[in-house]
Amino acid sequence: MYICICNALTDRKLKEAIAMSDSQSPGQVYAACGCRAKCGKCVELVKDLLRDHGRAANAMLPEAVDCLG
Repeated sequence: MYICICNALTDRKLKEAIAMSDSQSPGQVYAACGCRAKCGKCVELVKDLLRDHGRAANAMLPEAVDCLG
């Protein structure tokens, strides 16, 4: 699904950019995609994707710690 119409960015492309670049802010996500926010209507959705990615990464953290112990 298209999240950013101005830059033709889909949810898949944004999720890939977040995962590959370990972006922490919407600006970093757009930079990883080779663009920047234009009208800004999609920024809240990009923030949601960042939060979801953070939750997924945190959910895997206890498993990673168990492997080290």
